[in-house]
Amino acid sequence: MHDVTSVMFTFKQSQHLSRCAESLLNQTHKNLKLLLVPVIGDIETDKVISNLCDKYYDRIEVVPSKYAMITHQMNLGLSRVKTRWVHFSNSDDVWQPEFCERALSQAIKTNSIVVYPTYYEGD
Repeated sequence: MHDVTSVMFTFKQSQHLSRCAESLLNQTHKNLKLLLVPVIGDIETDKVISNLCDKYYDRIEVVPSKYAMITHQMNLGLSRVKTRWVHFSNSDDVWQPEFCERALSQAIKTNSIVVYPTYYEGD
C-alpha cells in the first residue's frame, strides 16, 4: 500500500478544521499522514489541533507557519513531505471516505503525477 501525506494549511478556520481533518484521517486508504500547517498565534485553531493530535498522535505532524500566505504554507508543508504521494487540502474542505483510495488508484493506473478532484457540494 502506498503512503500518502495530506498537507493542510489553515488560518482562522477553527470551526471547519476538525471536520476536514477527520474526513482525511478516516479515509478507506489507511496509509495517510496529515501534515497541518497553521499560522502561529491563532489560539482557537491551536486548541482544535491539540485535540486532533491527542486523538491521532501517530498520524499528525504540525509545522507552524509565521505567515498567513497560502503559497508559503504550501511550500513549508511540501518541504516536510517524505512520501511519494502528496495531497493538498484547505481546512474547510471535506473529503469523501474513498477519495484518497480512488485518486491514488487513478494516478497509478494512468501513470499520472497529478490527479485533480472534481468539486462536489454536499450538506
